[in-house]
Amino acid sequence: MRLLVSAFFLISLLALGSCNQTGLGAVTAVKNLITTPYRGAKSAISNYQYNQIKTAEETKRLSLQQHVQLLSSEQVGCQRPATVNIFEDFGSILEEVRLQVCSCKSWGSCTNETCSCETLCPNNFDIFKRRNSIMENTQVQNSMAFRNYDSITISDIEGTQGYCWGHASLTSKFNRLAFFDGSKKEARANLDAAPDSKERKESLEYYKKIIDDIADNKVRKIPGFNNLFELSYHPDLQSYLATKMSKEWANKAMTFQGLKTTLSTSPMKREDSQKLLEDIKKKIDNNQQPQLVFTRKESAGFTHTTLISDYRIVDGNIELCVRDNDNEPFLNHMCHNRIKINENGGLYYNFPNWGELGGATIAHNDNADAAVQFQELRSHCADQKKCPLTEAF
Repeated sequence: MRLLVSAFFLISLLALGSCNQTGLGAVTAVKNLITTPYRGAKSAISNYQYNQIKTAEETKRLSLQQHVQLLSSEQVGCQRPATVNIFEDFGSILEEVRLQVCSCKSWGSCTNETCSCETLCPNNFDIFKRRNSIMENTQVQNSMAFRNYDSITISDIEGTQGYCWGHASLTSKFNRLAFFDGSKKEARANLDAAPDSKERKESLEYYKKIIDDIADNKVRKIPGFNNLFELSYHPDLQSYLATKMSKEWANKAMTFQGLKTTLSTSPMKREDSQKLLEDIKKKIDNNQQPQLVFTRKESAGFTHTTLISDYRIVDGNIELCVRDNDNEPFLNHMCHNRIKINENGGLYYNFPNWGELGGATIAHNDNADAAVQFQELRSHCADQKKCPLTEAF
């Protein structure tokens, strides 16, 4: 262990003179190594919280399925009373009327007087369902205005390979935690004030603080911008976002899991591939777009991190829709690129320069981030909808 620590310190000292991705990675690797016990304990707690939510979610779904089956079995071979049909028709009419006035769903427009708080601010993974479908996250307006390869030159920290893990992580955080309001123009207008003016400097610091908070898994309202694309298109904020991505990349990639995946170049066994795809499918069914880290077959160090936006069932098999930060958002939205199990049982990615994959895993920060975001979103929703904040799992 002492030898390993010494090696890390030597690498960092050699890299300190260069403000680039190599130097950032080396310094962060040392920091992550020193804080491994603390990070491990924190991760274990977050994973425990996430698994509690997941278990409750699975129990709820199983209970609902059993209830539906029970109702179906009771109705076999018998005529339903006419009065039941009358009440059902009346209930349907009321529901149609309400839908014309407001939406009664998670984050819906109804008040808690016309829609229950359990529906508006659910104490389950539906709290992540801020849009009508999970693929809406992948639309251009909900994507960064620059690609991973652009971040190499945009960031204040010169890149050498790209900041894909940081790009994926930060995009996911904005999709879940940012609430845009383009109608409030004042702070946004001050960004265009004279370069050295007090108004411009204050406005820049204001938006940078918002970006910092979201990177720290905090819910924030963002006035003056309609969506993530607009925010990340602004030149000054674009540079700051890219720099933030570089630091996110270092914190995520310069870890034991990052190193392990980078060196995992042999194709996965079929049962491992199948389990991974099933785990990802469950996350997507629970309104999440997980981060997937993978390495090209027999290519140590040729590693990438993307979001998995959705899945398709083709001939009974799961095919993952890849939201690749090296690809254009409109192609990602079309599920243009996919990961699937090939005839040998390993994974295959149909994006140029990839093909057969070696190791692949859900990012180590995915559950931990989701657990914190879950609490943040429930608290924010309860505040906005004037609902009592019930105890979480």
